[in-house]
Amino acid sequence: MLTALSCQLTTKRNFDTISAAHAAENNQNGLNTLWFLFVLEDSAQNQAHSA
Repeated sequence: MLTALSCQLTTKRNFDTISAAHAAENNQNGLNTLWFLFVLEDSAQNQAHSA
């Protein structure tokens, strides 16, 4: 159950990141947006490990 949930979350996060990356290509602040996403990703992984 937990593994399936984790898999769904990872897939959704990857999809969100790809969508954001495409949006960022059309955005002058794209690099800042992507950097912010990577920071969020690291934060989410750290929280998952400490949970």
